[in-house]
Amino acid sequence: MAHWRKSSRLHPQIEGTARRRFGIYLSAMVATTFAIIAIGAGLASSSMPLAASAAAVRSSDLSPHGAFVPGAPDSVVGIAPTSDDRGYRTITANSFVSGYGDGFTASEPTGNPDVVGVVGIDEASDDPGGWWEVGADGSVSAIGDASFYGSMAGRSLNAAVVGMAATPDGGGYWLVAADGGVFSFGDAHVYGSTGAIKLNRPIAGLAPTPDGGGYWLVGADGGVFSFGDATFYGSMGGKLLNAPVVGMASSALGGYWLVAADGGVFSFGNAPFFGAMAGTRLNGPIVGMAATSSGLGYWLVGTDNGVFTFGDAPFLGPTYYVP
Repeated sequence: MAHWRKSSRLHPQIEGTARRRFGIYLSAMVATTFAIIAIGAGLASSSMPLAASAAAVRSSDLSPHGAFVPGAPDSVVGIAPTSDDRGYRTITANSFVSGYGDGFTASEPTGNPDVVGVVGIDEASDDPGGWWEVGADGSVSAIGDASFYGSMAGRSLNAAVVGMAATPDGGGYWLVAADGGVFSFGDAHVYGSTGAIKLNRPIAGLAPTPDGGGYWLVGADGGVFSFGDATFYGSMGGKLLNAPVVGMASSALGGYWLVAADGGVFSFGNAPFFGAMAGTRLNGPIVGMAATSSGLGYWLVGTDNGVFTFGDAPFLGPTYYVP
């Protein structure tokens, strides 16, 4: 039985009730889906051409919460739902994949040799049997029925890759680096980047618009940059945060959510606020979020594989408890 708790730490929009669900691993043979983690930057919307990265980023900037630093390979770094919202996968820095609902897949759970320091994952298609994993060096691994469209592996990068996002039809994907450099593959197009902009904090993630004609980047300070047909609805840039922003997700209704390491959730545009974990003691910091296809719910995931569901996002595991 879960407790309902009031959350009101970071912003008026995070007032509300939140379910506290702490996960523990039940299985070692399961499937994965990985959301974007890292730390990002920015103050407002922008539209710039793809350019070289501005500066190197320290490892401490890229993973302040122990998600993929040496000594913490088992920490979860992201979550990705299946296309029908009836399942999801979480993934660790060493490519351990845990799948729930129809995200369960009997596959090799650890040690993917094709990806160095996993930082992200996304669903590949309408078939829940495939996904991509991306590493900090820009390497990409296509699992199951996912198609490989290319990667940045072996190429010189000014900053580490911190995440990825698939196009709506699954025919391509974007990679994003901590300096805001954007790299497109398959039917994904580059609409701009922050690679030539001096950022207040590194970029933490990328979220595409529902039609794939644009995307948003978010920084660790809550700054949001919009490109292509992405509309700027607001940001947390320049505002006091209790914890850095670690990711974002776009809503099918128009708008987007930002999530912070303490579980604070900030909604913009038509993205509804359904709850947050801010103000609740967590076993591990939040490292990512994913939205349901309806735009009426979202999942949060922590480094300990705790999964927290809001709105119409179903809870499918891991088995949880409330002390």
